Amino acid sequence: MLDKVKPRAASVIPTTRVTITPPKFGRAKVRIVGTAPYIQNRFSSDNRDRMYAAQKEGSGAKRTRKAKAPKDFEKIYKASMHVSQKGWIGIPASALRNAMIDACRLTEMDMVRAKMCIKIIAQGLDAENLEPLVEIKGAPRMHVERVKVGMSSTDLASRALFEKWEATFEIEWDDDVFKAQDIVNLLARAGWQVGIGAGRPLSKMSGGTGKGTFEVDMKG
Repeated sequence: MLDKVKPRAASVIPTTRVTITPPKFGRAKVRIVGTAPYIQNRFSSDNRDRMYAAQKEGSGAKRTRKAKAPKDFEKIYKASMHVSQKGWIGIPASALRNAMIDACRLTEMDMVRAKMCIKIIAQGLDAENLEPLVEIKGAPRMHVERVKVGMSSTDLASRALFEKWEATFEIEWDDDVFKAQDIVNLLARAGWQVGIGAGRPLSKMSGGTGKGTFEVDMKG
């Protein structure tokens, strides 16, 4: 005679209540002062238009070798600057934010968390591509230097150089993750160890050329 099989009791999975608190944001005004020249290297509309035309033409189009037109260094220099809709020159807010995120490599802060918790408050927008900017104080001049193009060739680049410069802007952060002193310390690390613009210490293309560093003005 077969034994009767008793039905198993349904297993109960304990549930944990998750509490999400309202976001708390800190906000502060900071002033940075350049400790080395800052070189702007904006991707110009001329370069964009040439790339657009080449990609629209496609790889199957007939290529003809054209004579190189004379290089207009003055035009290229002016196109390298980030000019706002109101006419002032600015630093991309993303450059400052990315420098702070990169500086997290030297701390215990996770870079992904930092991406979600730091915001540079824009003071205006680039007149052409609407990129958020903060105003830079300083006088630019044309700077022409040799640059590497690819692995084996070189070219001359004409760009805007700010020998003495500064900027004052606001930073907003998640106050559950960072405190005000953390933000100041992270910005100071970004200025000394990462930098902004062409030739910065943490350049993607080289080991840097001693450009684009800054310090946080604690008196301002």
